[in-house]
Amino acid sequence: MFRSVLKLTPAIALSVIALLFCGCRTSPSPHEQASRPLQPTPDTDYQIYLIIDDAGQRLSQIQPFLELPVPMTIAVLPGLPATQSSAAAIQLQSDSKQLILHQPMQPMRSTADPGPGAIYSDTPLEEIPNILRQNLAEVPAARGMNNHMGSLITQDRSKMNAVMAFCKTNDLFFVDSVTTPASIATQAALEHGVPTAQQHVFLDNDRSEEAITRQFERGMRIAKDKGFVVMIGHASSPETARVIGLMHQPAKDANYSFHMIDDLL
Repeated sequence: MFRSVLKLTPAIALSVIALLFCGCRTSPSPHEQASRPLQPTPDTDYQIYLIIDDAGQRLSQIQPFLELPVPMTIAVLPGLPATQSSAAAIQLQSDSKQLILHQPMQPMRSTADPGPGAIYSDTPLEEIPNILRQNLAEVPAARGMNNHMGSLITQDRSKMNAVMAFCKTNDLFFVDSVTTPASIATQAALEHGVPTAQQHVFLDNDRSEEAITRQFERGMRIAKDKGFVVMIGHASSPETARVIGLMHQPAKDANYSFHMIDDLL
């Protein structure tokens, strides 16, 4: 009986070979090195990390997101009329809503204004820690940051090194919003030992609920493939809050779970 079980049939031989070769893989990408949650098994789930950018203009903008029974991260811009009140409101729900700094950085498009507290191409390197320190003072509970705009600055090695050196010294994480494919922010974070992740999907570049739903579903497919997804929406889009409100329970029913970003890092 045992000899028949152990007999190496051609089918079994092919299976063994396939298993051996499946164990081989190329070196992980910077994003894979940065973000390694448990891969889903029948006992786990597909993880969704929502970040809502651009909070701080009006407290009423983030209210629809705060009311959602969904863990998420909200990124607050510095120097705006509702920066501090938004940060305080988010912190009141710290069991399910996480506060981070939405650090303004110069974009490639010269006509776009990143707003107060920004890092520009002509910002002296020694001034960057002071800028970050002042901005974080407005959102004192923040344990990390992501970039607002920044398609120019996130390509600048010296600027990113200065940002990541500050993050490392102050035990902060950095999420690369990936506003340009040429961003080196993730690589700089890894080189400095800063916990980091990248966005996979912008939910609301098109603000129609139909388009946001499609993007959300795209994010779910990425999570099913990778085990997790980082999706970014915007506080100025009530449509995004409505779509999340409609989609979160069906997603949970389909074995997806929602998390704040530091659970990934």
